[in-house]
Amino acid sequence: MNTGRTRNSAIELLRCLCMMLIIAHHYSFHGEIPALSAETWCPGRVFLQVIMLYGKTACSVFAILTGYYMSVSRCVGHYRKWSAYYAQVLFYSVACPAVMHFMNGEALGAKMMIRAAVPLVYGSWYARFFLIMYLFVPFINRLVRGLSDRDLTALAALTVLVWSVIPTVFRFRLDFGNLDFFLVMYIVGSWLRRYEKRFREKPAWIYGFAALACAFVIAAPTLILDTLRYEHGLRIAFLENDEGYFATINALPALACAVLLVLCFQRMFFESAAVNVLGRTVFGVYLIHDNDHVRAWLWTVLSSNAGYWRDPWLHAPAKILGVFAVCAAIELLRQKTIGVWFEKLLDAVFRTDADRDIGHDRYKEGGDSNEQSL
Repeated sequence: MNTGRTRNSAIELLRCLCMMLIIAHHYSFHGEIPALSAETWCPGRVFLQVIMLYGKTACSVFAILTGYYMSVSRCVGHYRKWSAYYAQVLFYSVACPAVMHFMNGEALGAKMMIRAAVPLVYGSWYARFFLIMYLFVPFINRLVRGLSDRDLTALAALTVLVWSVIPTVFRFRLDFGNLDFFLVMYIVGSWLRRYEKRFREKPAWIYGFAALACAFVIAAPTLILDTLRYEHGLRIAFLENDEGYFATINALPALACAVLLVLCFQRMFFESAAVNVLGRTVFGVYLIHDNDHVRAWLWTVLSSNAGYWRDPWLHAPAKILGVFAVCAAIELLRQKTIGVWFEKLLDAVFRTDADRDIGHDRYKEGGDSNEQSL
């Protein structure tokens, strides 16, 4: 059983798996793969379409986990941790274009480097809005803790209704933003944590099978409707030209799948030092492979994805795993070098006598040891 202070390696494994889903999404989305049509339909193209569908679900998992663990955090040294995350984002924002300049001769203009030096304004959407939301976590936690069980349930139900249920049922696109996404997922994660004992009454396999059912619903328009339309010429009006409808970030099947995955892996408690180390690299993996300056080279120049869209069975899995492994190794190297130096700098800036009594492991400062970003 999870003692609360022990890192649950199942959650770290979930983080790694979700990062691979995000990489798979980017493989198809940024790989200049031709659109699915009657001319391009083939099993390989359908495979690439399906693996592209789960990137937003994976993002929801990460954001829900933030609420699940951070909502019970005492937020000791909170802004020290924020500074560490910001430094990580800033490092890759500046380092990636510099590396691509030396590797490929990519031009480095003053304007480009200024933009790279301000990742809160020009960085990737997840990193930017995670950092913004993280600033407000101590205050959000006070608001959440002040709510009774009944009020928190009502708040979670209302946010899910407006964020997911109404838009999915009525195909109504509300003008939500990325910060709204983080706040809704934080509330959902907080509610799951408040009622975690009730969810632990059921075995992990129940949540796992339910998550698989949601995953099939997400893929069904591509696997069934588009196959009938493009391969057999049967025109199906339902979700025509919108095969990714159930995969959008606020679609109900995608949200349900993310919640069920969290519940499933939370019940699968185990401890593994290797998995824990790998889990701590996923934010860096994201920041490297989805950097604007790395993205085009990675997917269209380095063993171009577009050349394998008819027969991706070996190329896609190998490249997805390879990208994860190389980026994880780079992030581990950063943690052991620049990361260590910066941690010492943060200790000097932020630590007080009280902090020294608590300890400076940024993953054990209140709440659970699984408390971290991506």
